[in-house]
Amino acid sequence: MLAGYKQVKWKRYFTMEADIYYLPESQNQPGVDPLPQFFLRPTKLTGVQKISYNPSSVNNGYSKSLAGPFYLKNLDDPDVNLIEAHFQQFKNRPPYWFSTQDEYAEFVKQTFNTSYVSRVRDLYYETEEAVKFYKASSDPVIGVDHFKSKTVIRSVEEFAVKKVFNMATANNLEIITA
Repeated sequence: MLAGYKQVKWKRYFTMEADIYYLPESQNQPGVDPLPQFFLRPTKLTGVQKISYNPSSVNNGYSKSLAGPFYLKNLDDPDVNLIEAHFQQFKNRPPYWFSTQDEYAEFVKQTFNTSYVSRVRDLYYETEEAVKFYKASSDPVIGVDHFKSKTVIRSVEEFAVKKVFNMATANNLEIITA
């Protein structure tokens, strides 16, 4: 029996609590500031759902989302360990954080972007009454005095895996040549 593989992709709609960081010392200049003036760091996963962009998905149990032009459905039998692994994977990569030099370059590219900073700044000012001040020593990874507030963010993440499948083999095949 022969085997092959195919790439299987799927998307999930994540809802999570996040911290909004505001670094007043940052001028939001790549190459000058190590971190942007405003950025998000997810802290806790609060929900995950299947997502579809096809209106006929309502026939399969999906509901129209109030958050955008898509349809959502709860997972039938969620694998909590797999979902948590996915959450840990994407919360530590751009635009939320980085762990390698290449990821840092991508983090800078995405988070120093003017539209990203404007969107996160607006989120920060919406939660202004809940802002707390932190000394640089409270978080050595950040390393400067900063402000932080809580918010809820939503994100569509795509995942892929290679699936192995068996292929049929021919028995007693006779090859005829001319």
